[in-house]
Amino acid sequence: MNLNLLKKYMAPVFGIVAILIFLVFTLIALACFPGNFTPVTNWLSDLGNPNFNPLGAIFFNTGCILAGIIFIPFFAGLYKWHMDKKWDNLILVSAQILGFISAFAMIMVGIFPETNPMMHWIWSSILFITILIFLILINISLFDHPKFMRPIFYFGLLAVLVDLFFIVMFRIYTGLPAPLFEWLAVIFSMFWIAALIYNMIKLKV
Repeated sequence: MNLNLLKKYMAPVFGIVAILIFLVFTLIALACFPGNFTPVTNWLSDLGNPNFNPLGAIFFNTGCILAGIIFIPFFAGLYKWHMDKKWDNLILVSAQILGFISAFAMIMVGIFPETNPMMHWIWSSILFITILIFLILINISLFDHPKFMRPIFYFGLLAVLVDLFFIVMFRIYTGLPAPLFEWLAVIFSMFWIAALIYNMIKLKV
């Protein structure tokens, strides 16, 4: 095995695998869900609730745990974006740390499903808050990078707004379909990571 090649593509490979695992296990859990399930009325975590989804909960929770574990080397591999600018590198390292925390929180969400409401609320809150800050910091740090595609920056801003709106909605629920915004926050965050992976592969970061 070419270790230099593996090191070069560490972040893209682990990122792709983590996203695919999360999507596949989530779809399996969704297929196992009894009765009607809609993002407008059901939280994403309902898929991992054994009371709501007796056959599929294990898949969703396992997917969160595995994806969280694999996201850790993905965030570590973002060191490839380091430049000569001290402050940009400092912000990027801070973003990586937030990424590690969010990956660990994702693991804990799988370990503590909705049947443990307090622990699930704590870790899911940490997950969304750290992902929000991660997206802000990494987009700032990469803004001036010569290989960072500008459309990905603008999409990152949109992902930040969606995540922020969901966090606000989750705190001051006003009757609007807050579960839908949870789904959108997850989807936009995953798509942004996928876009960054595409950027790294296409421009050989």
